[in-house]
Amino acid sequence: MKKFLYTTCLLLFLTNLSCFSQQIINDQTLFSWSNGKVVEKEAFLPLLQRVSQQFFQYYYSISTTYYSYTCSSANGAYRCNIQLSGTSPQMQNNRYEIINLFREGDGGGSIGWYLNEPLTTTQWLSGDENDTHFFRKIDLDDNSYALIFAGWFFNQGPPGEMIIFVISKNVASIVYHDYAYAITPTDFDSDSFSMDFVKDLSRLIDPTTEDVSLTPARLARTTKYTLYKDGNNLRIKEWR
Repeated sequence: MKKFLYTTCLLLFLTNLSCFSQQIINDQTLFSWSNGKVVEKEAFLPLLQRVSQQFFQYYYSISTTYYSYTCSSANGAYRCNIQLSGTSPQMQNNRYEIINLFREGDGGGSIGWYLNEPLTTTQWLSGDENDTHFFRKIDLDDNSYALIFAGWFFNQGPPGEMIIFVISKNVASIVYHDYAYAITPTDFDSDSFSMDFVKDLSRLIDPTTEDVSLTPARLARTTKYTLYKDGNNLRIKEWR
């Protein structure tokens, strides 16, 4: 069943989005910097469940690596290898369970992330159901960048998860772990990155089709968020 209903009503919403009288509820940085290091904000990590290294190592030891990538900082000085893995064959259908980031240089090392719910492509963060990207990279400055990953959306449940890591000089920090569902096509260009999304779909489900219906009327009564780049940081604006 399709989960995207980009209808004529949505096109009208997009056309008139700039005309909406936005009530800004909050607008703040996603994290802060301290002596070149990322400082996370707990408010943006409500779904965060830290697992023990022993627990992660067990699941990683029985997993299969499905996808491997290499990312570099804008200046090319720092490289990070990304492995996306799973513990069962059915996970290979654009789904995985484990994120492992291996940094190169400085003695190496890694940060691992295991989720009970599967992750998938960024289709529900981009607004494109044919999206084949397993993550998005946003350069923040010469030495740092953000990696954005997405969770699976089970339709009648809450939106899929969005997980954001910031890699600064090969030190990885998780700065966002919460629900997110894009309501407009997302610009993932590093210079102009911006994503409009909602965390709650309860008012956007069409009772007849049981699909997400992004009509202006439904969106108008739903709290919305904009994640965007601001210098070497990311900001989240909450609005109606």
